Amino acid sequence: MSEGGFFERFDSSDGERLRPTMAAASGWGPDSMRGMAVGGALAREAERVVLSTGRTDLRPVRWTLDLCRPAQLVETGITARVVREGRRVCLVDAELVQEGRLVARASGLFAVPSASPRGSVWSPPRDALILPPDDMPPLRGALRHYFTEGPGWRTRDGGRAHAF
Repeated sequence: MSEGGFFERFDSSDGERLRPTMAAASGWGPDSMRGMAVGGALAREAERVVLSTGRTDLRPVRWTLDLCRPAQLVETGITARVVREGRRVCLVDAELVQEGRLVARASGLFAVPSASPRGSVWSPPRDALILPPDDMPPLRGALRHYFTEGPGWRTRDGGRAHAF
């Protein structure tokens, strides 16, 4: 992945490995990796495997991610394999392993795009997503925001988040 991303790639005797950067750190603990970094690494590997089959006509249509145990900021291995490849679909399984233990796994379904069916597609009303007011000033140092039903958008320390 690119410099400034969640990981630095390097080659080892086991193949390509990933070394987490501080951008991959989560707020759960000093050595914890954020789920977005785990999911991104698995998705990258799944897409790489699909492209290695020579199939450039496929697009991702479903992604399932299982976080089996907390990911740590340690050297990480990623593997993926094609489970089934057909004329119109390709199913891929991917695994993230740290220190010999399965930490996360994912399943991706890739399909050949087709024409959209006639009719309209439902979407929620615009006011269904409640964001902080636009005139709220940004909080200094607030890098991550969290949403819960009761208080709404908040920063890690419980302060109200600004609109982003």
